[in-house]
Order: sequence, then structure tokens, then C-alpha cells
Amino acid sequence: IVWNKEGEMELSMQMVENYYKRAECFLHQFNNYYGVTEPVYEGTTPYSWEGSIGRRTRGENIADTTGVQATFKAWQKLRSMKNKEEEKLPGFENFTDEQMFFISFAA
Repeated sequence: IVWNKEGEMELSMQMVENYYKRAECFLHQFNNYYGVTEPVYEGTTPYSWEGSIGRRTRGENIADTTGVQATFKAWQKLRSMKNKEEEKLPGFENFTDEQMFFISFAA
């Protein structure tokens, strides 16, 4: 990442292309959750959908996923330093620590 004389971030064309390729994967992944195919428009008013749910929530989906990935890596590092399994909650004894980590995000 490079900063110009006005202090604004400038990305190389390669970085921009890579971002859009990955963002497109998120778009398709989230559209598949809802069985949506591109493009989706309802009506012609300014308040109609501007594309599918995946397109409208792409930035949020990327941020959420990146946050979970970073948190999971940090948790794995902390866990390796403790070198013991987490305490199990009643009714969740059959789940691995990794599974419990992701279950906690769904709660």
C-alpha cells in the first residue's frame, strides 16, 4: 500500500484486481446461501434492490469473515500456549474445542 502526497491510500492495479476477485467469491458464496442468481432487481424505484444480498452485504461479509479468521488464529495461539483442552459445558462434551469456538459465534 502506498500513500500519495494528500495522504490518501493508493493501491496497485494488481491489488485492486485481487481484491475484486476475492470479493466476487464472497458475493457468490452468500448468494448461494439464499439461492439467488445475479442480477436481482425488484421494480424500478430508487428504493428497489441494487443487486443480490451478496452484493449488498459484500463489504460486511468480508469484514466479518476476516475478523473471525483473525480471532480464530489468536485463539489457536493462546490455546497452544496453555497446552490443555478447554473446560466443557454440560451438554457440549462431545464437541471439540474448535467446534465450540465456532458455535460461540453462532450464539
